[in-house]
Amino acid sequence: ALCGGLGVEGATVVEVDATTRALLPDHLLAAAGWHLVLGQELLSDRAPHLLAADLDGTLLGPGGVALPGVVEALRQASAAGVRFAACTGRPTDYAFRAMRSLGVARGQVISYGGAALHELGSGEALGQVVLPPETRAAVLEVAGSFGLQPTPLPATGETLRIVLTGDGADVELAADALAREQGDRIVTLRPTADALAVQAAGATKDAALAKLAERAGVDPARTVYLGDAGDDAGPLRWAGLG
Repeated sequence: ALCGGLGVEGATVVEVDATTRALLPDHLLAAAGWHLVLGQELLSDRAPHLLAADLDGTLLGPGGVALPGVVEALRQASAAGVRFAACTGRPTDYAFRAMRSLGVARGQVISYGGAALHELGSGEALGQVVLPPETRAAVLEVAGSFGLQPTPLPATGETLRIVLTGDGADVELAADALAREQGDRIVTLRPTADALAVQAAGATKDAALAKLAERAGVDPARTVYLGDAGDDAGPLRWAGLG
């Protein structure tokens, strides 16, 4: 299938939208060893070793509430020995709370869109991609030039992301300026029209998943990824099934 809205080509993709979101529990159950969903063979006779998913809009509905059937599907996948990783653009503490609401006690959390990787059970930091000081300074300078409010995240410690907020037209101009000046040294996300999130190059969900898979000795071909947003395009391409 082709998920054109996310710019994903050359991958096996099931697009998440209003008509397919109700099927997510079935796809999660497929990861636990049920290889046929509505008569469609998903992964031949091989269950995946890693199941990764976006949170908001994919596993969680409005208000951060788990979608029907998802908690039980994740429980069965875990019981079958499938490793699970949550992948979100949200902060780490939000991701930890969401995992608890989903009933997941073991696994990994990829937060800040791939800038941070943590072990869920222990909270151990497994890796992070920090904005270099010179890049941080350049982002703050651009924010000042266009009258935008910069918010470094997290609030304490090393900066993983800077969110610039303000008038949508000014945000667009700032995004263009940063693309010209910083190029491939940064990655940017537009969570809303009046916000721009700036991170260091390499701080992406697919890069973090690749690190996790390498650390765990998991073949990318034996992975499943579920997502619904622009920053999910990378991991949808990377995974064996997206």
